[in-house]
Amino acid sequence: MDARSHETILRRYSSVALARPFRFFGAFVGDQLAGFAKCVVSPDYVALVSFRLDPAHSHSLPSYALLDVLLRQYVVEQEKTLGNGFLSLHDDTNMQDFLLKFGFRRVYCDLQIAYRPALGLAVNACYPFRSVIDRLPSRSSISAVKSLLRQEHVRRLCEASMPAAPPVSRPVASAH
Repeated sequence: MDARSHETILRRYSSVALARPFRFFGAFVGDQLAGFAKCVVSPDYVALVSFRLDPAHSHSLPSYALLDVLLRQYVVEQEKTLGNGFLSLHDDTNMQDFLLKFGFRRVYCDLQIAYRPALGLAVNACYPFRSVIDRLPSRSSISAVKSLLRQEHVRRLCEASMPAAPPVSRPVASAH
């Protein structure tokens, strides 16, 4: 990030930073911004909503400095849970693997999807061929199909692992 980027970031976020619940943390190398974290802070939870690093300063490890401050201030001192949000199936940043080094753990959720009828038919038709489609060269449209089929695979795994819903009991009318 050059000085102009630094100024843009400060101008863009300074008005927001004063209003709760956001908190901003910056890592500097000299007078240059090497990375920043934007957090939403609640009484018992902190969500890491944005984490940006300047690749030119990666050798200075600004990511480690930022996480050290966040973990010390919120987790150790205030005993809050710190989460970094949801992982996109199309994500290629390795942020999740990086955070595992700091004691983070993966937390999975139940993925439920409601497709429009035509899209649902297309997904069901393509799903048996997902391994073939996954080997196709990645272009924007192919990447979108690959992500959609990966998402459908996760949805089906969630559906298969969910216990069956208990039967609904209905009151029986009795004639007296």
